[in-house]
Amino acid sequence: MIDEKQKQLFHALKGIKDEYVITSLSKLENGIETVDLEEHQNEIIESVLYSVMELIDGYNDDLGFAVDLIEKDTGQSLKGNIELHDKFMDYLNEVENN
Repeated sequence: MIDEKQKQLFHALKGIKDEYVITSLSKLENGIETVDLEEHQNEIIESVLYSVMELIDGYNDDLGFAVDLIEKDTGQSLKGNIELHDKFMDYLNEVENN
């Protein structure tokens, strides 16, 4: 189960994803079916965000050190006891399929 702060993080990431899908669509020339292009852009951007979450979760050692997302006001980790990368995808599936 995700808490409210984690849900807020996922909502913000979804907003970023949606913004860049629209931006990329507006910059591309016509010639590809818009629906196919939008779906392709969504998949790419979701993959990027998923990779960022994996990095924070520690599944990618490209950094060589552990990272965390800390809520500034409370000093608490947004990771908590969940895998952000999995819960982010669950969140997207929930809000985009309802």
